[in-house]
Amino acid sequence: MPPRGMDRSALTQFASSPQLQLRHDHPANAAGVAVIGAAFFAAESAYGGRHALFIASALFALAIVTAAAFLSWTRRVVPN
Repeated sequence: MPPRGMDRSALTQFASSPQLQLRHDHPANAAGVAVIGAAFFAAESAYGGRHALFIASALFALAIVTAAAFLSWTRRVVPN
């Protein structure tokens, strides 16, 4: 379903623009995995496995909330 105020042909043209083409080898994905993994192993060596799992889960939840906030912000900033 297209966003409000955008018909299907405009959505197709918008989605096919070169600026929106995502590459599958995006380094941000690997960086996020590396950061959460590094935090997990650092916390595991310092506090044990149970605390490390909690810390890594909290970081993952924080990443999801941050992404949702950013997407909400871009929805308000980018005009329809």
